[in-house]
Amino acid sequence: MGLTVTAMSITIRLIFMKAILRNNNLTESQNVTLGYPAEHECCFELTIGQEYTVLGINCLSTSRINKGTAFLLRDDIGRCSFVPICLLEVSNPSPSKFWVARIDNEFDFCLWPKEFCIEYFLDDLTNGIPEVVAAFDQVCRELDAENEFQPLPPNTPHLSSTKTPGQ
Repeated sequence: MGLTVTAMSITIRLIFMKAILRNNNLTESQNVTLGYPAEHECCFELTIGQEYTVLGINCLSTSRINKGTAFLLRDDIGRCSFVPICLLEVSNPSPSKFWVARIDNEFDFCLWPKEFCIEYFLDDLTNGIPEVVAAFDQVCRELDAENEFQPLPPNTPHLSSTKTPGQ
């Protein structure tokens, strides 16, 4: 997962925060904890078992609904979704280099790309404002690019993934 060795070169794979969807529906107790009525039904446009790049983290304690911690994921139809962490399993815990920390009030906190911190960015994204959609797509490409193979510079000493005899 972290190191791939080939005959002529070494490639290091930089993998940043990823999460796998475990469940697509909240239980009654999860609904209540998150500030929804117990019978609230929500279904995310996400595929159970699929791994998603985490676009950001949102921690709300003062909101009436959407309390707790949610990961921002790009769903299967391309929208930005706040998904409660109780539905996810972290498959890689490394934070993105593109995230910035922001405190919204005394108790709410987020780690998002700086573009998401622009006032009304997520509202404008939901409303399909073309330049905001383009900025969202660019951020998603940058975050996904963190997960691509990055070759080491030439003349980097070769590493072995196995020990040589006597070591």
